[in-house]
Amino acid sequence: MICFKSLRADRRHAQVELLTTVLAEMSGGLEESARQYQTLAEDERLGALDRARARLWIGTALSKKSRLTGDRTDATVAAIARAIQDFEALDEPDEWSVSHQKLALAYLAAGDPNKAAEAIDIAATGNHLGSPLQQVRLNTAQAHILCSDSASRESGFKLLDETYLLAERFGLAHQTASIKRIRADIESQAKQEKSQSNGRKPVTVTASPTNEQLEDALLIWQYHQMGHELRPVDAAIGLGSHDVGVADYAAELYRREYFPVLVFSGGNSPTTKARFPRGEAVHYKEHAVSLGMPADAILVDADAANTGQNISLSRDLLARHEIRPDRVMLISKPYMERRAYATCRKLWPEVQIVCASEPLKLDDYISTIGDAKLVLDMLVGDLQRIIEYPKEGFAVAQEVPADVLGAFQRLIDAGFTSRLVG
Repeated sequence: MICFKSLRADRRHAQVELLTTVLAEMSGGLEESARQYQTLAEDERLGALDRARARLWIGTALSKKSRLTGDRTDATVAAIARAIQDFEALDEPDEWSVSHQKLALAYLAAGDPNKAAEAIDIAATGNHLGSPLQQVRLNTAQAHILCSDSASRESGFKLLDETYLLAERFGLAHQTASIKRIRADIESQAKQEKSQSNGRKPVTVTASPTNEQLEDALLIWQYHQMGHELRPVDAAIGLGSHDVGVADYAAELYRREYFPVLVFSGGNSPTTKARFPRGEAVHYKEHAVSLGMPADAILVDADAANTGQNISLSRDLLARHEIRPDRVMLISKPYMERRAYATCRKLWPEVQIVCASEPLKLDDYISTIGDAKLVLDMLVGDLQRIIEYPKEGFAVAQEVPADVLGAFQRLIDAGFTSRLVG
């Protein structure tokens, strides 16, 4: 037992090191990040998928210079090519496709637009385009290649503008910032103003947590997720929030035949009103339908203002349609699984519950949000609700392990408090 605990602790430490390196790269530390990725790519404490990602990120860090030459080109291409092989061996088609996008951009930085076009064609052929994020990434890479040639630059700018609007529509802040940088760089290059750095500053994380704080955050992130095995249910509920990934994943699970009917539940809140002016559930439905989910398989509750109402109003809506499920799937943000479970167990105790969320790692989520402090604030805020809401009768009580409680208190003491209530 002690051996297994030690192995889990070692892996967690290595994952924190990987996350720290991602943050350093986002803040502009490209050379040091590439060296650290190289070390982590051979680190047996990490799983095979994490090692493959580290190997890919060697190449992406090296290729973020405006031009690649000589040995740097060879090192970049070799790292990405090895990652492509790893993702193929691991049967990870989405990662494999993204790697070809990164390879295309590396060739572009090396001044080889023909090889860049070949790589992006392979990425387009292999990409499932199952989410707005995947579509935005592919479109951005294609537009970047078009803009590299003055003859096709106008078409590239048009595609960039269309992609920016798509990213903005779905709240992909990191991607919109990236598109802005790309356009500014290309415009600067076209005007031969290479001495100017406007538009080249990378997205920076509002605050850079320490390694110890990231390790605490990882503990809480893992606690928030229930680890339920996906299995068919009678109905699903997509809990509204700022995160359109809930609708993405709901549509995917419907296609995989995990449920026949879905309720999207959520009205407006101060944090989502601007993004979803007609209510979270309404926009979620429109997005799911755009991904191919039939409209008649979706019910909409646009009145819920909190998690308790998400559950109770969805239950009542299903009943009005003569649907009284024995098994329900709750689809939420990754860090909201446990609170959704506790709320449903309190308000709808007779149903069996399966919790589901997009299979994202903490570093992926931080990269998408672009603000590490905000993510840690949200993790702390949801854990506070798990602890306090049972006292108010809003949810069932759940055991919180001592190490998670310790992490929670340390992050509060460090100032990660913007999402606390009371």
